[in-house]
Amino acid sequence: ISFIDLRQIEDDFLNKIDESVKLTKYSISNKDIKLYCDIVAQYSTVSNYSLLDLYAISQEDKETQFSHFTTLCERVIDKDDIHLEKLMTPIPIFNKLIMNEEENKNHIITTLMVTSLRLEKYSLIPRIFSLTSHNSELLILLVDTFWQYFHTATGMNTIEMSNAETLLKYIKQYDTSHKYDNRLTQLISLCHDLYLSSQWKFQRNDAKKRTMPSRILEFHDSPMEIIRILMELNPTFYQNDIRQVTWSLWEKISISLQCPEKETDYMDLLSLHIDYSLVYDDFAYASSHIDRLLEDEIDGKRHWLTIFQVGKYRSFESDSINLENII
Repeated sequence: ISFIDLRQIEDDFLNKIDESVKLTKYSISNKDIKLYCDIVAQYSTVSNYSLLDLYAISQEDKETQFSHFTTLCERVIDKDDIHLEKLMTPIPIFNKLIMNEEENKNHIITTLMVTSLRLEKYSLIPRIFSLTSHNSELLILLVDTFWQYFHTATGMNTIEMSNAETLLKYIKQYDTSHKYDNRLTQLISLCHDLYLSSQWKFQRNDAKKRTMPSRILEFHDSPMEIIRILMELNPTFYQNDIRQVTWSLWEKISISLQCPEKETDYMDLLSLHIDYSLVYDDFAYASSHIDRLLEDEIDGKRHWLTIFQVGKYRSFESDSINLENII
């Protein structure tokens, strides 16, 4: 039966019968039939249900009705999202679901968000957030979905990474307490620096796995190793200004991997710069930066091997500073 046929039946037949009159077989009143007609007319997404189907749903238990309601949500979101907000108002066939109860309302909103994310209908996210003032659960759904895409992305230029970055825009919009957005923003920025930037190489050509952005998370227990890899694969990386380049990158690494910054971080980075300057036979760089390590007694002891290597190198080139003086 088409919408027009339903309206015609309602106008020509149902409206002329008292609403209290019941169909004996189903114990359903004329008023109920008119409500079902209205539902079919309002929701084109349920047009493949017969009136008898709708009546059967109204007789189901709460769990089964919610399953049918979830299906309705999927159809509305996928094909007819103009009716999205209407799903928050009581629908007679779902009589076991009390729509004005807070718990049910939150359950419905959560269902709408989960369905929208699964169908990648991201433009509906603001509309769903507008349905409630309790945004924390919805925000967690966005964050969880972000991580799902991030972990499955095989590269930066993939649909999964594009979806993750799209979700990050909404996370930044609704994470007013900045519980998640700063870390995720720094993580995506770090991935761009390491995997998309033309400034330096990070992955080796023979290791396909290394192109997965999620590999960054494997360095949680050894974050300094990321800098070491950059030094190893990029012969001029050590020449970068430590404060402007290496330290800036290190801050992204620390936030992304949730590794608290330590007072010794800067000296650890400086030591790496000096170590790799010697690897690439740049004694001028090493000699011009070693004094900074020597200024601090504690750092000097922690990085004695770096100081030893520079002193050993200098002992063959110059008498101005020798190994004994450094030690």
